[in-house]
Formats: sequence, structure tokens, C-alpha cells
Amino acid sequence: RAAERCFALGEQWDSAAMAVAEQIALEGDPSRRAPLLARRAELLEQAGNRAAAVRCLEQAIDLVPQDRDLLGKLEARYTAPSHFAELVALLGSLAERVAEPSHRVELLRRAALVQGTHLRDEDGAAATLERVLAIQQDAQVLAWLADHEERRGKLAEAAARLRMLVSLSSDPADRRQFALREAALIARLGGLERAIECYETVLRDHDPACHEALEAIAE
Repeated sequence: RAAERCFALGEQWDSAAMAVAEQIALEGDPSRRAPLLARRAELLEQAGNRAAAVRCLEQAIDLVPQDRDLLGKLEARYTAPSHFAELVALLGSLAERVAEPSHRVELLRRAALVQGTHLRDEDGAAATLERVLAIQQDAQVLAWLADHEERRGKLAEAAARLRMLVSLSSDPADRRQFALREAALIARLGGLERAIECYETVLRDHDPACHEALEAIAE
């Protein structure tokens, strides 16, 4: 470490990074190698070698996939559009390796956000969010998937999501709206009797004076 400090004080960043690399080679404990790799990444970035810095951070997070701080540093360097697909792959891979379910869900949600927002890959985002549902029921995820499937013309699948949302939601207004949407989708599929049953459920369980349901039944 003395050599690293001397080189860093003299702003000899490449030499300082090399000194840290020597420490890494001697360290056998992964939990202690990871921060050394992160430190080397900082020095390499100071030296202007951004690509090598990213590789060091990738090696570090591979050793300690649960480290949120390391992941944040790596994500901050994956800002170029050319790196978005790599970021999605990284987040998905980490989600398979961390033990805590809530952490896995967090990683998958972030991956889906990158897919949907930056890559414009809604189908990929949907597949990632399905992995969230394999871990836990999530009302926000179900609502997004219902919207996505309706846009794709998968009306039966969207109706099934909405039915689950009716069961999951604790807000009476939300439950009413989900039930109305489910009934409307079933009607579009041609299941008029089933749609009427759904509208009658809205009147019985959610809103006895619901105009939308009353009008739909009357038609």
C-alpha cells in the first residue's frame, strides 16, 4: 500500500493501479479482493483507462454479487447506449446469484426498467418481470404486464392478470377498476355471459351503483 500511496500522491495513476494489482494477486480472500479491485478501478479511471476500470468493477461484483455499492459504481459507468444490453445481462445474472428474494426482485426490476426505457424492448422487459412474479406476487408488475398484454392483443392473458389484481389490491377503487377492465376484455373476446357475470360481481362486491357495469349489462 505504501507504493500505491506514493504513486497516487505523485499522480502516477498507472503505476498506482499496478501496485494495487500486485496486492490483488497476493490476496486470496474474495471479500478482500473485491474492494482492491474497486480501488484499482478508481485509479485506472484517473489514468484515463475507462474500459479497464469497468473490467475491474465487473470482476469485483462477480466476487461479491450482493454488494449494492459496487453495483452502483458499475451501473454509473454503463451509461452509454452501447452498454445497456450488457447492464441488463449483468443485473439478470446477479439476480440468480443473490440469496435475498427482495434483492433479486430489486435487480430484476432494474433490468426491466433498462429494457423498457433505454432498449425499447417491452417484450424483454415483460419476460424479466415474469421472473419477478416467480419470486413473489407484485401488483405493480401485474398491472404493467396487463397493460403490455392488452397492447399486444393478448386479451385473455391481460384479463387473467386483472383478475389477480382484484384479489391482490386492498384499495376498493382500484379493485373496482381492475374488475371493470377484466369484464370489458372478456366482452371483447366474445364471452358475453362471462362478462355479464363480471359486471354483476362489480355491482355486488365493489360498487352497487356502478354506471359502467349497469350500462354494460343493459346493452
